[in-house]
Amino acid sequence: MKTYRGYKTRIKLSELVDETLSDLSPIQKIMKITEERNIEKMGLKTDEVISFGGGWCNHYAPEPLRKIYQDLTLNREKFHKTGRYSAIIGDYRCREQLCVFEKKIFNVKNLKPENILLGHSSTQLFYELLKTLCDPGDNVCFLDPTYANYVNAVKSAVHGSKILFIPALDEPTWSYLPDKDHSLESLKSYCSMGNVKLLVLPVPDNPTSQIPDDDFISACVEIMRDYNGFVILDFAYKCLWFDEKPGCFSWDPVDKPNVIAVNSNSKWLSSLGRRFGWVVAHRDIISAL
Repeated sequence: MKTYRGYKTRIKLSELVDETLSDLSPIQKIMKITEERNIEKMGLKTDEVISFGGGWCNHYAPEPLRKIYQDLTLNREKFHKTGRYSAIIGDYRCREQLCVFEKKIFNVKNLKPENILLGHSSTQLFYELLKTLCDPGDNVCFLDPTYANYVNAVKSAVHGSKILFIPALDEPTWSYLPDKDHSLESLKSYCSMGNVKLLVLPVPDNPTSQIPDDDFISACVEIMRDYNGFVILDFAYKCLWFDEKPGCFSWDPVDKPNVIAVNSNSKWLSSLGRRFGWVVAHRDIISAL
């Protein structure tokens, strides 16, 4: 019980916040444990702890990135400009350069600045996409297992939605999507029951590090299109995939208008605390965000 101006009362939060706080994601729990004050309470020194949890960079960011930061802070005019509000969907020149980046590295064609929206991080952008694309009660599909933070994002953003899982890992054999036809039939079954608005696929997957083959992802896109839904491809680890690039890495929003790509640089630039992300999507979706 909290005391407020002499009266005993419990601080009342919204039901949505109460529900969210009652079931923190594993990522949130890890970050609470690894706060410096908690580590000190354990009798440990923070600089002697090696964390395998999210959020701690134990390797340095690229030196050119650090020098860019130095240049910005030492140049009075440039530093002044960093304090301005940007355009609503992000700095135009930055979006132009991302078009160059996506085309040069991943061969994404037909990409224009109006297909890109800049944001703080993939978590923030995913939340905004949920608010933009889903009505209360719309349902969201994931493969199982999937990234631990998705579930709480859906609970927070879309009231009354159901979170539907498609089994993707055969535990006895530890094989990923061993029966793709069965998984696709599960997606169709969910969609046929109505109100499935999104299928979310991290590519590469977190936590399995696997990538579904091109035929499977393309079939998912077709199913969601048939039911007026969208596929969100979360590319948080896209730049850390060093094998043959899957076809979806080069998809563009002109050919695939119901596919939305969420990108972030925090993992591959050792920038977990220097957040930066961008959405690649059809211009109608970008204009609504």
